[in-house]
Amino acid sequence: MQTIIWNHLSETEKRKVIMRPVQQNGKNIQQAVNAIRENVAYNGDRALFELCEKFDGVKLDKLIVSVDEIQAASSRISVKLRNAIEQAKTNIEAFHKAQQNQEI
Repeated sequence: MQTIIWNHLSETEKRKVIMRPVQQNGKNIQQAVNAIRENVAYNGDRALFELCEKFDGVKLDKLIVSVDEIQAASSRISVKLRNAIEQAKTNIEAFHKAQQNQEI
C-alpha cells in the first residue's frame, strides 16, 4: 500500500490519484466490449458458447434453460437468499448504469 500526502501533490498528480482505473482505461474497455458485441453479432450462438467457456469456464451444450430447470433451481434456495439475489441484481444494475459514459 502506498501512502500519499495530498498537500505534496501537484494538481496533475491529484487528478491522477483520484481517477478510477475504469476512467484511465475506458477506451481499452470500450474496445474490448465492442469486439465481444461484434463477435456475437457475427457468430451468434457459437460466439456465446466460446465466451461462456472463456470467461466462465463452463462448456455449454445449449443456451436455453427450461422453465422446469429454473423452478427446480429456485426451489432449492431460501427466500432470504432469493431476496438477497434480487437486491444484488438491482444494486448491480444501478451501479453499472451510473458507470456508463454519458455522451454529450
